[in-house]
Amino acid sequence: MNFPNQILQFIRQERLVRKGDLIIVGISGGPDSVALGAVLRALRQELGIRLHFAHFNHQLRRGEAADAAFVKKLAQQWGVPLQVGFWEKPRIAKGSLEQNSRIERIAFLTALAKKIKADAVALGQHQDDLAETVLMRLLRGSGLEGMGAIWPRRIIEEVAFIRPLLPVSRAQILDFLAAGSLTFRLDPTNKQLDFTRNQIRHELMPLLRKQYNPRIVEILANHAAAAATDYDFIEQTARRLIARLATLNPRRATIAVDRGVLSRQHPAIQRTVLRQLIKKLKGDTRQITFAHIQNIAAMLTQRRCVEEIDLPQGLRVKMNDTQVIFKLLASA
Repeated sequence: MNFPNQILQFIRQERLVRKGDLIIVGISGGPDSVALGAVLRALRQELGIRLHFAHFNHQLRRGEAADAAFVKKLAQQWGVPLQVGFWEKPRIAKGSLEQNSRIERIAFLTALAKKIKADAVALGQHQDDLAETVLMRLLRGSGLEGMGAIWPRRIIEEVAFIRPLLPVSRAQILDFLAAGSLTFRLDPTNKQLDFTRNQIRHELMPLLRKQYNPRIVEILANHAAAAATDYDFIEQTARRLIARLATLNPRRATIAVDRGVLSRQHPAIQRTVLRQLIKKLKGDTRQITFAHIQNIAAMLTQRRCVEEIDLPQGLRVKMNDTQVIFKLLASA
C-alpha cells in the first residue's frame, strides 16, 4: 500500500475528518510536518476537506526565521492559507523549556482553531514518535494513561487534535518526501543529547533495535494503541461516575465526590476518577505522581473518619465520613 493510501485508510478507520471540515495543519518545516501537509493536500479532494497551515515561531534558536520563511514559501506554492504565530516573550516558568514551548504552541493552535472555526488541528507525530514517547513515559513511571502516549484524536480545550501519520514510520516519511522531491528543514536541536527524547531516539532505540528486537518501534506502537483503547474505556466510565457524584464549587476552589461510592469501585476506576477530579479543579495533573494517587486511594478504606494529605502545587485532599474533598489553597 502506498503512503497516501495508508494515511487515507487510517483517517477513515479512526474517523479523523468529515467531508467539509476545515483542518489546520501544524507546519514546522521539518520532514514530518511537510509530509503531513503534502499528503493532506493530495487527499483533500477525496476527503472533501479544506486546509489552513499554521506555523509557530518559538524564537528560541537561530534559524527559526528561516524556518518561517520556508513555510511561507511552501504555503504560497501549494495555495494554502497560512497563519504564523510567535512566542512573544519566551520565559522560564515551572517545568522545562521544552514543555513550556510545547504548551505555547498548543495554545496558539487552539486559539487559531477557535478564531477561524476550524474542525480539527492536524499534527505530524508518527509511529517512531509514538514508540519514543512510550519509552520516555515508561522510564518516568507513567501508568496506563501515559502508556497510551499519543492518541489519533484528542480534545484539548474543546479543539480536536488529530495525528494522521501515526501508522507510518520515520523511514516511510523520508521515502515519501524523496519520491516527491519535497524539501524540508532540519532542526539542529533534534541531535542534542541533553534532551531526554533525543537520548531515547539516538541512543536507546538503536540499541533496542539492534540487540533485542528489530521491530521494537512497531511493538511499542501497538502496545500504545492497546493501552489507549483500554484507558479510553476506563476514562469514559470515570467521567460518567464524576458527572453523577462530584460537586464543583469554583468560589471555594473545591471539588468533592462521594467517598462510599468511590471506595466500592475497581482500583483502576478509583485512580482515574481521582486524577480527573484533580485535573477538573486545577486544570492539569502536573507533579501528581502514581504514588500520590495511590496514597489517596488507600485513604478511602481506612477506618479513621477524617484524613488529610497535602499534594504539590497547593492542593489539599481531605476525607470525612461521606466525602473526598479536593481544595486549592489560596497561597498556591
